[in-house]
Amino acid sequence: MSDERGRDGAAGAPAGRPEQLPPWTLPSWYTAVARLSLLIPLVITLAAGSLPDPVTFLVLLVVYAGWSVLRAVWLRGRPVGAAIAARGHTAVAVVADLGLLVGLTLTSGGPDSPVRFAFFVWPVATVLWRLPKATGAVGAGCLAAYVTMLGAHGFGGTRATEGDAAVEASLLLWTALVCVLIAAILALRERQVGDLLATRRALLRDALAAETRERSVLADALHDGPLQTLLAAGQDLAEATGADGASPSVRRADESVHRTVRELREAVFALHPQVLSAAGLGAALRAAGERAAHRGGLTVRYDLRVPGHVPGEQLLYSVANELLTNVVRHARAATVDLRLEAAPDAVLLTVADDGVGIDLSAARRGPAEGHVGLAGHRARLEDAGGTLDVVPGPDGGTEGRARLPFTPGDSFGAAGDGVTSDGATPG
Repeated sequence: MSDERGRDGAAGAPAGRPEQLPPWTLPSWYTAVARLSLLIPLVITLAAGSLPDPVTFLVLLVVYAGWSVLRAVWLRGRPVGAAIAARGHTAVAVVADLGLLVGLTLTSGGPDSPVRFAFFVWPVATVLWRLPKATGAVGAGCLAAYVTMLGAHGFGGTRATEGDAAVEASLLLWTALVCVLIAAILALRERQVGDLLATRRALLRDALAAETRERSVLADALHDGPLQTLLAAGQDLAEATGADGASPSVRRADESVHRTVRELREAVFALHPQVLSAAGLGAALRAAGERAAHRGGLTVRYDLRVPGHVPGEQLLYSVANELLTNVVRHARAATVDLRLEAAPDAVLLTVADDGVGIDLSAARRGPAEGHVGLAGHRARLEDAGGTLDVVPGPDGGTEGRARLPFTPGDSFGAAGDGVTSDGATPG
């Protein structure tokens, strides 16, 4: 399934993925906040009194407040790229902002008004867009509006002189140029970081694909080689037993062969479960939960909200399998909750039990004492930009939480019928 996303928003999200990031994470939202926050010094200017035209200033202030609120509502949740792309809206917004600022400056003293410093702030407020041309356009508009204000007001009866105005205009031009330079540097760094992340993701995908292939080859080799040999040996032992029974040593050998067959089948499933490639992560997690329930006498409850295939599913499946194995071996739990869900930018996996809990100090010493299972999976997740936390549960027991981020290039797809409904597997 395709995924198209702007610079700081999302669109075309697949099932299980939210449509967009929260508005406060978008640079366009910062501009709306800057516009609203400008009301504070404007109100203080009105409250300070001694304005040449306080009534007109108040009217313009009310209009500016209404415009700021309406613009914030329109920008809410829109990526800056989409906002800039709507050129008509952008031009109207710039003209409205600067026109209102010119009016507010003229009615509060013109060249002597403290409101004139707002012309210096607007180019700075657009730096986070990381769009140098847009910042340059806003800076040019601010300079033109400032000169327009000076021409409309003149210098009669003011403390400001033409020389002072020329100095301020040159400083405003310098501010705009510096903001354009900073925006260009930020845009360049963003592209460089994006290229590095894309390279890292490609290398990681290749490494995980190679690992999956090797695991599949190894699983097939174990299934078609040693496992079949042991099954044949078990059949020979059964025939050797005959109707009269067998000696204790033959019975022990037969039991050992059957136990080894079970262990090999578990190892083959853990290496590369066929259900993972056929039906996706949700179905594979249910199969792993059923095996854990059978081995440990557990009741496993499922909350699998992401059907089909997900990015990095082999890695997440390995983590889930390790966590379930630890529950069976160490937790002495009766119930395990297995959850899979999608956050705005990541897939979340949780395995929580009601067992004896975890000794965090002992867990930290684990790698030094040769217990490298969770440490190895944590390192692999961190290499992929994710995290793995194993902590005491809020109501006792232990909770393992894995988070694996996805990117705009990753795709979600339904395979088979998926697993979307809640359920439980008793031991």
